[in-house]
Amino acid sequence: MLVLLGCATALQIRSASPRDEFKIRLTLARELMNPLFFSPEHFLVADNGKKNIVGFAQLRPIDDFEELASVYVDESFRGKGLGSDLVKTLLERATTDVYLLTLEKTTPFYERFGFEPSDPPGPLAIEKAIGDCIASAFLNGTSVVCMRRTSLLPCLARALVTTTTTTTTRSTHMRLAPGGDAREFLSERVAAALGDEFGSEFASRSVAAVTVATKSEFGDYQCNAALGLAKRVGCKPRDIASRVAARLPTDVFGIEVAGPGFINVRLTDDFLAQTVSALAGGAVPQTQTPQRIVVDYSSPNIAKEMHVGHLRSTVVGDAIANCLELRGHDVVRQNHVGDWGTQFGMLLAHVEDEEWESVSDLVGFYREAKRRFDSDDEFKSRAREKVVRLQAGDVETRGAWERICALSRIEFDEIYARLGIRIEERGESTYQSMLRGVVRSLRDKGIAVESDGAIIVPGDPLIIQKSDGGFNYATTDLAAAAYRTRRLNATRLLYVTDAGQARHFKEVFRVAKEAGLVPPNTELEHVPFGLVQGEDGKKFKTRSGETVRLKDLLDEAEARAAERNPDAAREIGIGAVKYADLSLNRESNYKFSFDKMLSLTGNTAPYMLYSYARINGIQSKLLDDDVVRGDFRITEPEERNLARLLARLAPTLADLESDLRPNILCDFLFDLSQTFNRFYEVCPVAQADDADQKFTRATLCAATASVLKTGLDILGIQTVDRL
Repeated sequence: MLVLLGCATALQIRSASPRDEFKIRLTLARELMNPLFFSPEHFLVADNGKKNIVGFAQLRPIDDFEELASVYVDESFRGKGLGSDLVKTLLERATTDVYLLTLEKTTPFYERFGFEPSDPPGPLAIEKAIGDCIASAFLNGTSVVCMRRTSLLPCLARALVTTTTTTTTRSTHMRLAPGGDAREFLSERVAAALGDEFGSEFASRSVAAVTVATKSEFGDYQCNAALGLAKRVGCKPRDIASRVAARLPTDVFGIEVAGPGFINVRLTDDFLAQTVSALAGGAVPQTQTPQRIVVDYSSPNIAKEMHVGHLRSTVVGDAIANCLELRGHDVVRQNHVGDWGTQFGMLLAHVEDEEWESVSDLVGFYREAKRRFDSDDEFKSRAREKVVRLQAGDVETRGAWERICALSRIEFDEIYARLGIRIEERGESTYQSMLRGVVRSLRDKGIAVESDGAIIVPGDPLIIQKSDGGFNYATTDLAAAAYRTRRLNATRLLYVTDAGQARHFKEVFRVAKEAGLVPPNTELEHVPFGLVQGEDGKKFKTRSGETVRLKDLLDEAEARAAERNPDAAREIGIGAVKYADLSLNRESNYKFSFDKMLSLTGNTAPYMLYSYARINGIQSKLLDDDVVRGDFRITEPEERNLARLLARLAPTLADLESDLRPNILCDFLFDLSQTFNRFYEVCPVAQADDADQKFTRATLCAATASVLKTGLDILGIQTVDRL
């Protein structure tokens, strides 16, 4: 058993930030008083809650009890199970050397872990380095390590995963934290059992074939792997199932071998009780393999207003980024705005002759500049000269360009503020200095060739330099991919754009990998979405045939919501627009309808917001009644159904992380709301029969409210406590 024992942060959960709180709960709090933790195989980490202290990690032997106690025990925690007597007993029982892991802010930190002082590592790289150090100490036979002055909890979780999976092939020490992903845990345990019983070639999750049970009477999950393995291993399916079932943990799962060789699995009431309690306290299941991930989304064009076409990229991309971030990944949100190119030559030449104050002015100027460029040779020459000056860094030209960008940015930020979007602008201009190098590299490697004066990559041809010497989107995207992986150290890049760009990104990804612009293990993924249509199924436009401005669409959404609830018009109106998009398969076109998205029935934002507010009202009444603490004890089918569904939060978020489809979460939240309504109809809380029943039902209410809040936060929908 590997134990992570926290000191200050684990005992001061209420004073921690919400993000620290769920990390603490999932990685530390449940292990606090484990009676087995004195075993020589255990691993102790003390964390006194200091923030953002990083440096050179160094292990040194320690045998002085007073020295260890001085760094491990805080005076305020004496008498709470973490006093000096406990540390003394620990030292006396330790059968191998005891080490103190200290962190010092020194240059050797960078040398020790291979970082350049001029390019400091990000938090994720630091956590991984320290986590590797901790794991190495454990694997080398160290029984106790005290970690001083750090709250890098993700590295502790990683050390937990690393050491348990490395030290045993049978996974006998693996544990599932309350609120954790039971489906993933079961898959790992079945895979390990298959490997132990029949050979390592069968020890994979794909062979384990764990799925959600098709019918509730079969349990929560089922495994049908035995039927397909019978011939390969020379055993009867039922015998295979029985041997695997015998190796599965019974503290989490109730196991039944049925029929010719099916394994039906139910989550135990004990695990459900722990999970519901953890979720009621705000726990959020974390990934075991955190990455640095760049999410590229929204991407409007400078000097143009955001319109309805930007809606899907913005809200889908933001929901994906929110989920990944909440799961413990280091997410870099990138707004790849169109702020460079020959079109700026036209605009810069035209604005010399005009007065302008807003983006609306610029939109009109852009149209007029395009007309002049196509019909006026003198203007065309002047526009091309502006491009040359801009690229050369001419102070006056660049100043005008920066003013245009700044004015556009003000308009963008107003929209993002209304939508609750957090995103970092890094436009096309960021990569201009890299473009010639990208083309040169591709030519030197024989990947790109000249064709009719242009430079292309053959195959499904990708033009990286035009015949006039200019570059295009493909060149910029290749440079951006290299920057994001080499400079930002990202291992997964997500591009949230319309489905029409699928071919473009397929070729960009192929060339980036072939040319070595990104490391070979980089995950490059296009996240496509369909069109927003009017209710007639045609392109969504104004009555005059113009593209609908996003600002106008949001104004109307809020105005319509105000007719029903003026006190929460923004939350309902903006939430309705977002949820209507996110609740549908992102690759499908969808018909925009204010009436449908603002409906109080069905899978809509108003329904979800009212469900959340209703549960909050129930909780407020329970608090007024002063609910006494009791034992969590499931007695009714509706209680169990709600608890079982709550336990599916972790696999739902894991599916969203892998499939990048927010509608998976919307469907789960809608199902949860309906399941709660059925529970509340037949399971009164305030009028419960006894203290245990009242406590159980109150905890189920709190867990449901917490999960709904977490889900809506991921979707970027602001909740209100009362409606």
